[in-house]
Amino acid sequence: MNGTPFIIDGSTDRTGNDIGEYPGGIVIPVDKPYRWTSADVIRKIKYAAIRHFGKKNLKVGHAGTLDPLATGILLVCIGNATKMAERLQSHDKEYIAGISFGATTPSYDLEKDIDRMFPYAHITADAIRKALTRFIGEQEQVAPLFSAKSVDGVRAYELARKLYRKSGQASMDGGSDGAIMICDNATSREATAGNRRHGDEDRPRKDSLQEDGGRQEVHRKESQQEQGGHEVDFDDTAKSLLRTSIITISEAELLDFRPAGTDTGPSQQGTNAGSSQQETDSGPSIRETMQYRQQGTGQVSNASGRINVADTSYLGLPHADIRITCSKGTYIRAFARDLGEALGSGAHLDSLRRTRSGDFTIHDAVTIEHVLDILG
Repeated sequence: MNGTPFIIDGSTDRTGNDIGEYPGGIVIPVDKPYRWTSADVIRKIKYAAIRHFGKKNLKVGHAGTLDPLATGILLVCIGNATKMAERLQSHDKEYIAGISFGATTPSYDLEKDIDRMFPYAHITADAIRKALTRFIGEQEQVAPLFSAKSVDGVRAYELARKLYRKSGQASMDGGSDGAIMICDNATSREATAGNRRHGDEDRPRKDSLQEDGGRQEVHRKESQQEQGGHEVDFDDTAKSLLRTSIITISEAELLDFRPAGTDTGPSQQGTNAGSSQQETDSGPSIRETMQYRQQGTGQVSNASGRINVADTSYLGLPHADIRITCSKGTYIRAFARDLGEALGSGAHLDSLRRTRSGDFTIHDAVTIEHVLDILG
């Protein structure tokens, strides 16, 4: 029994003040708030737990990071429960992913603004259901460049941020002028997720990077920026720098589909732009898009002061809610990218909720406020 952690859930109203009462430690399935990093959650709970238990060197960690714009189950481990964090993290997880089609962002979610637009008139519920069947089973996946993957000892997101600043795309997040590439089917990427499955020849290489190869690639792209102002393709860069990972998707179910133009933006101009795109399938003009941003309506105010959230609702893009059950290490942002490619378009994640982690479901999750009340 000593190895069994105490679980804090919705029915828990207090805990003792001696961590020794919990030899197996404590596990808390927290419903992570929107725009909080996983580290934010740990800092908040650790501070309260140290005060509550009167133990300065108390260990607090989590079992499986959630992106800032994701919500849902984050397993927080206290005391001896931190020893089982790796085991807890290894379990399958379930997500509800909101995916918008017809546009991509460098981060594959809304932390970065749109960089490319693609045709989407052909995106239907039936087309999505058919494409989803190709993702069931074991497959190779390339993580986003904006991720914690390592490239020659450097976090990939550090390289991505450097390239993002060099490309000049960073200014787009602030609502100022920036370029959006309008792509058609002929210029869109043809390496679909299906091509990366089961050892196909045109998958990204799995062998180790050559010494300093990742940094040389970044320097080469920086040089292109300085000499010719070429746009950075973060997708291609990720595929050239990052090793593929073997993941398994056991279930992928379409829960809801909203056609283009059904989710209009916050301004009349946004609504018009979305309907115009639906009719012409060429996307709103860059001028219209930039005008919309300059009005200050293209970005949601940042509650945390650190996490950018782009507002793409004015485009009226087709949207799908998809339930995904997958193995450890699966990037749902990368799944959205691959699904867009498989459908001959582009896509990005616009919402994400983790509804299960191992044996813990969202019904077991408690709020940060509930945890702080218990540890108060």
